[in-house]
Amino acid sequence: MMHEIFRLIADDALGEMEDLQDPRILEALVLARHPNRTVADHQRWVERVDAGRVLLDDQVRAQLLLLQGGSEHSEGRVIATTMTDEELGEYLMERVRVVQGDIADLPSHVDAIVNAANAKLQNGSGVCGAIFTAADQGEHLGHTNFGMLQAECNIYGSFPTGEACTTESYGLRTKCIKLIHGVGPDRRTGPSGQYEPRVHDNLLKSCYIDCLNKARNERLATIAFPLISTGVYAFPVDDAIRIAVEAVATWASTDWNDVSVLIGIFFVIKDSSDRPADHIIQAFSRHISTYVARRYLTTMLS
Repeated sequence: MMHEIFRLIADDALGEMEDLQDPRILEALVLARHPNRTVADHQRWVERVDAGRVLLDDQVRAQLLLLQGGSEHSEGRVIATTMTDEELGEYLMERVRVVQGDIADLPSHVDAIVNAANAKLQNGSGVCGAIFTAADQGEHLGHTNFGMLQAECNIYGSFPTGEACTTESYGLRTKCIKLIHGVGPDRRTGPSGQYEPRVHDNLLKSCYIDCLNKARNERLATIAFPLISTGVYAFPVDDAIRIAVEAVATWASTDWNDVSVLIGIFFVIKDSSDRPADHIIQAFSRHISTYVARRYLTTMLS
């Protein structure tokens, strides 16, 4: 079946979902945001967008320009496109968002919530404890959710630092489709028994990238991260933010058809006296701007 291909040209202004009730516009939004999905995937997303199960940042007022017709998407083929430095900058500026709140109790639905996991994938403190507690609540199809997340995590056993795995969301089903458990490094320890910048920073970067890979492989379009390893694992917040930005940029510097699956990358932070939310938001903006400027400068001088 021939499918029309639309390009989404979004305003800076955000719109409400009631502005996007025309089924043709909804499908165009899905096609434009997810050019590598099959027709069945598109239909599922039309239904989800129609139901309003997206974060507010994705509810954009759009102008849609019809470009051409074709069967590439209906046949599941993908045309590879390399992201330019300019596109990478736009990707970081537009799709990376910092939101204030509790990652285990988000006000809006996301496809994936990332747990700051320990290497044994056991219930823990901080973000990990909050996610396990939320996942234990309620029941599904007549069966209690209590203990189900831990039981699934136990199947994996110990997990390597810098990698991630995926589980069901259990009591968090109304908040997300999947949980992704990213094992970040403990800055207090290392091969030599102390902090080693190259080793620990690379492991944290790898953790973020593997979480993004898991989301892409599951065809999930929105993902919410905590600031991994900044709790008991003692990573300074500013260093962790810089590494998170570098990780997203490194991951996004691949085939555009891979990264276009993710339309929203959210970092969820809780306001506290020692970590004010506005300071963290400013740090993200600064590190994104610095990274983009450095990329442009490197390209110009090369």
